[in-house]
Amino acid sequence: MGFTFRDDITRSDVAFDADGQTLSELLVSAWGAVLAVLVEHPHEIETRETRSFRLTAPDPQALLYDLLERQLYYKDSEGLVLRLDPPHLVSQERSIRCEASARGQRVAGSRLSLGTDVKAVTWYRFAVARTDGQWRATVVLDV
Repeated sequence: MGFTFRDDITRSDVAFDADGQTLSELLVSAWGAVLAVLVEHPHEIETRETRSFRLTAPDPQALLYDLLERQLYYKDSEGLVLRLDPPHLVSQERSIRCEASARGQRVAGSRLSLGTDVKAVTWYRFAVARTDGQWRATVVLDV
């Protein structure tokens, strides 16, 4: 489980590949990649606030997109940088429900070294697939 930044997809934005043995692990990996763009040392984020949320999406690709957009929402609207706990996923007839919690702190007044501000998750080359028993995703962030 993890992520790798890529420099062969785009020059002006940030691209990464993420993976996980399970879809839940993939979601945590991708969230971690975005966090590593936002904050220079994500391990320094203190657990001061928690946000719990639910998402429902028609497929894993839409779920990952919505999850990363939620992460950016917390950053932009509340000034929070959060680490994602492994989410609980429930497959339904035509959708996937995600119940998740994320923990972290506000950027304002903190000693965190900020990285690059991410404006949005793009659909450019966005992909989620399960191959060889592993979940993989490619994501490009507009910075």
